[in-house]
Amino acid sequence: EPTDKAFAQGSDAEIECKADGFPRPVVTWKQASGRSPGDYKDLKPNSPDVKVENGTLFISNIQKEHEGYYLCEAVNGIGAGLSAVTLINVQAPPQFDIKLRNQTSRRGDPAVLQCEAKGEKPIGIIWNINNKRLEAKSDSRYTIREEILQNGAISDLSIKRTEREDSALFTCIATNAFGSDDSSINMIVQEVPEMPFALKVLDKTGRLIQITWAVPY
Repeated sequence: EPTDKAFAQGSDAEIECKADGFPRPVVTWKQASGRSPGDYKDLKPNSPDVKVENGTLFISNIQKEHEGYYLCEAVNGIGAGLSAVTLINVQAPPQFDIKLRNQTSRRGDPAVLQCEAKGEKPIGIIWNINNKRLEAKSDSRYTIREEILQNGAISDLSIKRTEREDSALFTCIATNAFGSDDSSINMIVQEVPEMPFALKVLDKTGRLIQITWAVPY
């Protein structure tokens, strides 16, 4: 009788379903149409990833869409036959839907940078700034908060008051037992331009004047 199975994403899955009897039972497999057991439907014919041979269900390069409940049925024309249900879980590394995005903030305003990773729990998330590890305790302006979701985790990096040095590339890295992924936020801190300084007159001819100045930040 099949039991619940877990497979790493991208691996090849094999689930046996054996039944004895005379005449020899014919074994077939069906998949639940939803995320809960029930409403089983025949497997898609001619699927390159899913096939049944001698009562064994084979799924090659298994992915999240293969996850769910499967029904194994054995019938030989005598009696009602036998059936068993197995739950297939696909264990995946973390994944970010958005790999890179821009975010702006006015200098002196608060800002919150957020990244959401999907995958098998537990998931750990760390933050880098310009490819260096960001430790919230090293700067009182930073606070990191993490929330566990049903299908992953969210990490919020709060900046109490944005400064010029926060114009940087922030990267969150999510890791679980099956791998890791990262997502980056290009933070742009905006501010009112400073007054130019070191103004000098280089040349003055008739109605024309040529000047130069030092560029502010």
